[in-house]
Amino acid sequence: MIERVVFGDVLPTGVFKLHSRFRRVSNFASVDGDMVFVTDDPMLMAGHAIQLSQNIFREAEALTITEEFVSTGGRLIHRKDHPVYSSCVSFAGIDFNDFETRLNQLPADYGHLFPEDSLLYVLDPERCRLISGAFDRQLARRILDGAELLLAGQLENGVSLVSGAGKGLTPSGDDFVAGLLYAMHYLGAKNRLCMDKRARQLFDISKGNNLLVNSFLWHAMNHNYFQTLKNFVYSCTRSGCVSQALIALLALGATSGADLLSGYIFGIQHRIGI
Repeated sequence: MIERVVFGDVLPTGVFKLHSRFRRVSNFASVDGDMVFVTDDPMLMAGHAIQLSQNIFREAEALTITEEFVSTGGRLIHRKDHPVYSSCVSFAGIDFNDFETRLNQLPADYGHLFPEDSLLYVLDPERCRLISGAFDRQLARRILDGAELLLAGQLENGVSLVSGAGKGLTPSGDDFVAGLLYAMHYLGAKNRLCMDKRARQLFDISKGNNLLVNSFLWHAMNHNYFQTLKNFVYSCTRSGCVSQALIALLALGATSGADLLSGYIFGIQHRIGI
């Protein structure tokens, strides 16, 4: 059987050692802090990923990646023989008003699908009543304070307060910041502005010691979209196609997809970075 292999379009090169392993994903990191991951799930595909129909690297402890091949444990895969995943999203030719109308309507129409402890309360303050527990109340206060700073145009202070806030593999605040960075890509396309310098500033503020978070934010800064987010964004450009792609996005992590989306909508609504 010929195994299906897909390579991300922004795979870094070098030697990568195992960082963490989960049911559908194995993460690898280089000494320089670059990260790649291997998955058998096409919906998780991203610019810095390798997709395999059966995860032959599941037991791998290290990867070597060059421009020509990827190898591990004596197995060599030539990159030229396999397709490349595109992490790009283009907003050329879309109806921006329709796109934003669909986004803005999501909390009202689909708020019931969002996890109760997600950051959707930044967009819908009524959801604050769902927050229970001292930790979550303290987190909400910090996130809402950060959102107020963002609204006041104090982007550096707002991002600094939100970054790292929360729990989990990628804290909720970092997922929210990733949403802001993707929103800046959209705003730049809509307004024909280069947002790269501003996005870099926010990335530098939010960058910390968590390699997974740093990698996630770096790709958001460079508007490299993972497949599930890419599907959702394109669904919002077409009438009647949002719900299925939204459900897939909200299924990521405990609240990661919901928190990223909350940051994305917030950033677009309030023209963050412009």
